[in-house]
Amino acid sequence: MLVALDFESDAIANRPDYPPEPCGLAVYEEGKEPYYMAWGHPIENNIDKAFAAIELADILEQPENEFIFHNAAFDCAIIQEKMGLEVPWERVHDTMLLAFLSDPFGELSLKPLSEKLLGMPPDEQDAVRDWLVSRRICRSNDKGWGAYISKAPGKLVGTYAIGDVERALKLYKYFTAGGQSAPKDRPRHNPVDTSAIGHGVPW
Repeated sequence: MLVALDFESDAIANRPDYPPEPCGLAVYEEGKEPYYMAWGHPIENNIDKAFAAIELADILEQPENEFIFHNAAFDCAIIQEKMGLEVPWERVHDTMLLAFLSDPFGELSLKPLSEKLLGMPPDEQDAVRDWLVSRRICRSNDKGWGAYISKAPGKLVGTYAIGDVERALKLYKYFTAGGQSAPKDRPRHNPVDTSAIGHGVPW
């Protein structure tokens, strides 16, 4: 089963303050309803971090699961260093890496990439940014507003994070199937051969 995972967190800094403290995790198991476990937001949390770690451990331990990330190094660093869990690297797939292999000089960011290839505009991010701006947590012209996402309500961020795991899973299918799931007016390409990627290596 394909499972897309995406952490939301405090602001990202360099080591020794990396990885940042997570505030929530979006989970999208193929064929099921995606959901967001929120524990580090000021309001609208729905789980304790300890219970989220237990649930994540159960997902990671299922041998039939293949895990989809966009920038796996970030999320997997959180899994190992902040959640205290082992990463099954041989079952990890990174859509950012697949995007690079498909077009080394092209777009690598999740939302612009998804809009270009899948026709999925990043509408939900506006609601989070607008909330942060209205509370004077960041300015309307602040390009780094995402650093404050942990300060927004868990339910609001959940919509944003769920959108990201939906994008990641669809991008994985797009790249591995040669873009056959993309809208007719979107660019297509040959499927990415993942056999040459070194599995088990935390890139």
